[in-house]
Amino acid sequence: MKPLYLYITRHGQTVYNTTNIVQGYNDSALTKLGIYQGRCVGYGLRNIKFDKAYSGNIARQYKTAQLILEENLYGQETKLIIDERLKEMGYGTYQGKPYEVMLKPIFERINIPYGDFEKLEETLSPAQIGKMLNEHNKTVEKYDVLCTRVKQAIEQIVDDNKEGGNVLIATSSCALDALIDVLFPKLEKRKGLVSNCCICLIRYEKNNFYLDKFNDISYRIEGENYYNEKNIG
Repeated sequence: MKPLYLYITRHGQTVYNTTNIVQGYNDSALTKLGIYQGRCVGYGLRNIKFDKAYSGNIARQYKTAQLILEENLYGQETKLIIDERLKEMGYGTYQGKPYEVMLKPIFERINIPYGDFEKLEETLSPAQIGKMLNEHNKTVEKYDVLCTRVKQAIEQIVDDNKEGGNVLIATSSCALDALIDVLFPKLEKRKGLVSNCCICLIRYEKNNFYLDKFNDISYRIEGENYYNEKNIG
């Protein structure tokens, strides 16, 4: 069996990303920059023939996947499959509110001034933050539930692509973090959110998962360089 390569990306920038509003299951339109980011990473991936593409059921996710496939030399041949399990973490009643409303209690609990995100990320892992959010507000999706559903989605994708090859997956930042946590629990603690339209490349080979690239923006930058030279934005 050939290895299966999972090219996993976070959606492009959204309006809520620019205004620091909590998204979760809620949606927010891709900005002009977010659309550009999708096109750019698509250009960087243009020569990779994706056997299938997968996305969560939220528009910012599947529209990013569509932008990538539009740039791909073989994109018209690639079927995009929507899997609800790839959607973002649910933030319950925090959705649609400023991040400060959701995160300030976490900062206070660990005695860090609100806004010192670097210190927050040094102190707590994504899993710890997720668990604390649920403790403060039971409408927030439990972190272990998030981990279970994204892991099940990936296992289904692996089962559906037993011949190996390449697949594209578009999701969101915390769902992607949860997937990395559950597949690679011994990985060194990571700081910050993954970048919009980065690539995390996971290889499935001989019944094992390997993280070949994490938060890699080189594909997006290749597209940015190309479009800048062409003066297209």
